[in-house]
Amino acid sequence: MNKKIAAGLLSAAFLCVVPVIAGCEEGAGEVQTVENTLAFAGFESSDMTGYDGLKNYTRELKFVDITMDDVDKAMKAGESFVLYCGYKDCPWCNSIISIINDVAIEYGTDIGYLNTRRDPSWSSNLDMEGYDTFTKYFGDYLELDDDGVKHLYVPHIFFVKDGNVVSEHSGTAKGHENASDPLTQEQKDELTETLREGFSAVTGI
Repeated sequence: MNKKIAAGLLSAAFLCVVPVIAGCEEGAGEVQTVENTLAFAGFESSDMTGYDGLKNYTRELKFVDITMDDVDKAMKAGESFVLYCGYKDCPWCNSIISIINDVAIEYGTDIGYLNTRRDPSWSSNLDMEGYDTFTKYFGDYLELDDDGVKHLYVPHIFFVKDGNVVSEHSGTAKGHENASDPLTQEQKDELTETLREGFSAVTGI
């Protein structure tokens, strides 16, 4: 084969590959990653069928089941991950669950789902197994309840890079006072950008 032709074909092939690696798939409008390398990659997918906020949602779900023991191991190992805390009957969680998943799809990243009602006997988030360990790592980002206890209110999402919290978001969106009210487009856009900043801080893209 003529050397100039071969060189041209090689250059063309390189140009076709690089945009995907760089996260620039033309026309997709979304960040693309080659491989999910965060702490909980490969964990079993969560059963999210009880979430009303996902009833008519048709995209791939990025939530994977984890326990506080999994979080503890990842933190001690200095790993990076995205952690979502919530439960299916939480109306506030249902208000934003699809938006969280949409952004996770953009970054090709699984989300560790810490189900704060995994055991039916847990009537409060404080009852969650390993709650003391949870507050050791995330207590600085929790509100004090009326009893002065650091209380995990959900939804709460944490972005952890190398074992350190680099970003977090609690609740839904500014001005969203009633869980039964749908978010406005402005609130959705604001939340999406907040989440993108968090995912970007963890993934570096």
